[in-house]
Amino acid sequence: MLTFVGKMLRGATVLAAYLYLAGIIGFTLFVRCYATDSWFSALCLYLPRHVFLLPVPCLALLLILAKRRSVLWTQWLSLGVVLFPLMGLRLPDPPSVRAEATTLRVLSFNVDSGYAGVTRIVDAIVRSDADIVAIQEAKGATSELRAALARHYRHVEEHPYSLLASRYPIVEATVHERIAIAPAPRSPRFQRHVVDLPTGKLAFYNVHPISPRGALNIHRFRGALGAFSSGQAINQESISALEYNTQLRRLQIEAVSRLARAEPYPVILAGDFNLPYSSQVFHANLDSFQDGFAVAGAGFGYTFPARFPWMRLDRVLASYPLRIVGFDVDCAGLSDHRCVFAEVRLR
Repeated sequence: MLTFVGKMLRGATVLAAYLYLAGIIGFTLFVRCYATDSWFSALCLYLPRHVFLLPVPCLALLLILAKRRSVLWTQWLSLGVVLFPLMGLRLPDPPSVRAEATTLRVLSFNVDSGYAGVTRIVDAIVRSDADIVAIQEAKGATSELRAALARHYRHVEEHPYSLLASRYPIVEATVHERIAIAPAPRSPRFQRHVVDLPTGKLAFYNVHPISPRGALNIHRFRGALGAFSSGQAINQESISALEYNTQLRRLQIEAVSRLARAEPYPVILAGDFNLPYSSQVFHANLDSFQDGFAVAGAGFGYTFPARFPWMRLDRVLASYPLRIVGFDVDCAGLSDHRCVFAEVRLR
């Protein structure tokens, strides 16, 4: 009897190992290729990815105890799927000697309404020695930030809740028409600027589509049991709000992508895109641009939430006449986001 039970447990352990591998591959393919505007897709897209690592050591230990070491490959493969396609791990490139060339230093920072203090935020920006600074979520501190940045940058453009500071002349600044969506048109939440560089004109987009945070609040882990027991976690109202939020963000990304791809100038897009690494909406619309982290970063490049980041929402993208040669994440403790910094080699 004990032998029979032991065989059953060993068989169950092997089955669990295969099922987890199949499940994690299926989940990764779903969020990367098929997740669209549904509420379920949104929940899957913004789930913390770290939790998918937890079953791997547990299943590996159970396989060893069950004397099924030949099946350990499933957990090695599961680990690789979670770390690379799902979590977006990037290994550092080997050191290389960079040829001398003109580079543009770009910083993008969601400053969380300046709660950490305008002086501290601007001091960090100045230390970065950035040539162009894109600020998002400046609500409540926009004027103060503009005045502080103007002491270090000759050209500063202010828009509702956002700023662009540049060492080079900003010769054009435009805002896209409002996004058509029921029940009423909404802000596109990006601004287009033309910057006159020594090498020629550059189209720069400061991007910040609508955040999923408000629509996802009722799905947070904190208070989740109460939300489910009361029926507030998943009901028609919360589902509709989440789907509307997801659809609007997609339309905003499509709008900025459409304009940027039609530009006569080289293009940089920088900002808080509010889309994680595996977003199908991001890849469908912006894969024609270089992603600073994907070409020059290392590690996970996570920027949100700042204290324990597990999503890469903030980015610097560039069209291919340009070349991103450096990328970093910085500004810990100054916002609920980390800032991102890129070195862009000009033509």
